[in-house]
Amino acid sequence: MPKVKAYTKQEIEQLKEQYLCSRFSRLQYEPMHDRKQIGEPFPFFSLPTELRLQVYKHVLIQPRPIELWPHGLDNTFKECQELRKETIYTYARTTQCTLTLLRVCKRIHAEASQTFYGDNEFRFTGINGWMVCRAWLHTIGHFNASFITDISLHVPFPGVDYLLFPKDDNQLRGELIHFYRGRLWYSFKKQVEGFGLRIPPKWGYDACVREVVDVLARSNVKVVRMVLPGTYYVNHRLDPSPMNTPGFYWNILRKLKERVDRDRERKGMTGMRLGFLLLKNRFQRDIPTVFLWTKPWLKSYTGECKRLLKEIEGRNWISGVEYGVQDWTIGYRVVSKEECEFLVGKEAMIRDERVEEWWLGTTE
Repeated sequence: MPKVKAYTKQEIEQLKEQYLCSRFSRLQYEPMHDRKQIGEPFPFFSLPTELRLQVYKHVLIQPRPIELWPHGLDNTFKECQELRKETIYTYARTTQCTLTLLRVCKRIHAEASQTFYGDNEFRFTGINGWMVCRAWLHTIGHFNASFITDISLHVPFPGVDYLLFPKDDNQLRGELIHFYRGRLWYSFKKQVEGFGLRIPPKWGYDACVREVVDVLARSNVKVVRMVLPGTYYVNHRLDPSPMNTPGFYWNILRKLKERVDRDRERKGMTGMRLGFLLLKNRFQRDIPTVFLWTKPWLKSYTGECKRLLKEIEGRNWISGVEYGVQDWTIGYRVVSKEECEFLVGKEAMIRDERVEEWWLGTTE
């Protein structure tokens, strides 16, 4: 393998001035001194392609899905912030350090990128996951993004992510979608930039959904999951703008499915699987009916109801509904409906059978 040129910080600054479109920020964290070569370099490229791919898979394929924007367990703001920081730092310590292999040379990058981005599953489960995913895709570039095959995202429909255990004094502290560039949007932007992601020029929520769909439509994507946490309430009554209605996002998802399927059909491949995943956790419980009249704010805190499930069933281009179980660890595990009921109990499963009016407090 050829030796790698090591740059000083001054040389990096000169290169940045010459090649403004390139990304040299991470080179500052690379070793500043090249090690003396002992003996002859190993003739890595003389190995058959199949063996080189096996080496890449051994180094780059992760034992579990890569969660880059998790959903908080009890969903308080502080807990979500700490969880996402821990997630990014864990990714930097474990996964990202292996990606230095991709920067050895252009040939290894071309071969190994397909393994890392094509054989791993990437997840953006938390609310505003589309915006984080857009920043991530902008950071890795179109070449790497074209290899993505399996990705999970928070449902795009407008709504509020309420707390798992709401109380009278914290009921309004749920996370919101960042539709507008207010104080929370700028704070969110600073947080994402602090994780090392580059923010694209258009970073509004609607623009992010459309651009992520456009990137995925031009990739090798095979599986896309829309994750619906149990604490999320889909607001079907938002209609000041066509972009704020669930129907707008349903059309975007349908167009993604159609574009990918046309491309895969031309290549003689099976269609993309676009499905939904209902995210449960092992500490979920049903709301005691006896307290509903004294605490009406308890009702409207879930989007997993009959209405949404019927809308999913009524669209034959949706692959179906899966279940995921979340506990105190980062991420979740995809399980069957029977195993999910065994793990979380009937109280959490019965939420899917509630009519929307029950959650809104207009019926018992």
